[in-house]
Amino acid sequence: MIMETNDIKFALVSDLLGQIYETEELIKIYKVQNGLSVQITQYEAIRESLVNELSNIMQEFHFKIEYQKEAA
Repeated sequence: MIMETNDIKFALVSDLLGQIYETEELIKIYKVQNGLSVQITQYEAIRESLVNELSNIMQEFHFKIEYQKEAA
């Protein structure tokens, strides 16, 4: 039972990392193309939310995730 629960959490961690990576790539693309700041801000908020979700899951495994925002 514990292994099944952990398997689900491991899969969720992997999925979240993929989503964070994809969101980061979108942010980079919008910045390079001088996208709307509203879009960039929305994707940055999504990225932060995903990182927070990842952090919450990783705390169960005694890991601490530190989110560092880009320097302005």
